[in-house]
Amino acid sequence: MISQKKTILYLNPTAHIMKKTPIRYDYGIISRNNIKADRATTIKFCQAKCKCFGINGGCPPYSPIFQSLFPRYKNLFIYYLGIEKETLKFIMDNMSNWTALKVTNKILGYMSLRIGNSLEPNLKFLSSGACKLCRNGSLCNYGRGIKKCKHPEQRRYSLESTGIMVESITKQLFGFKLEWFKKGFLPFMLIQVGAIFCDSGKIYKERFEYLIQKEACRHVNPKNRQREFWV
Repeated sequence: MISQKKTILYLNPTAHIMKKTPIRYDYGIISRNNIKADRATTIKFCQAKCKCFGINGGCPPYSPIFQSLFPRYKNLFIYYLGIEKETLKFIMDNMSNWTALKVTNKILGYMSLRIGNSLEPNLKFLSSGACKLCRNGSLCNYGRGIKKCKHPEQRRYSLESTGIMVESITKQLFGFKLEWFKKGFLPFMLIQVGAIFCDSGKIYKERFEYLIQKEACRHVNPKNRQREFWV
């Protein structure tokens, strides 16, 4: 299956460069039996590449294995949000590469997190990256050496931390492989992926379309909102 190219404009009238940022997105349902999970591999990668390993409650070694999570649900609702290469290049031409990556990752990361939290405000939602629940207040307990989560029912485990091989999902559902930033190389798209354990997933599809429209114009005064966020 090749993903349809759905795109919405993320509006931020006060931004210096990115007043209208095209966000590509799609979603689908996948059987949990078709998800490739190898926690030994993902933990090794996390330990080598991620600074959150061992100091964030949503990351290894504190995250559970995928197979143990919500066994009563047969499917997962999967979505992704992405900023394509052409947009990334334009942004990098107008600010430093590091700043551009930080800004775009922040837009995608928090947009994905807000959508996922609205769809399912509990452990059934798996996000991309470390849990951010306590980042706006006190630090995560695990980073302070306290091995007990302050909000155990709202903690956000990342897909990779449970052993899920995310690329196997994007290839099956959306028809593309993941690419990574390297020196002198831009991936075709910067991506955030979210997942929710479910049965049919129909309710999430309908809700997702509403939420992404809401997110696209969250910085716009409601009185001035128009349907200009579609590409």
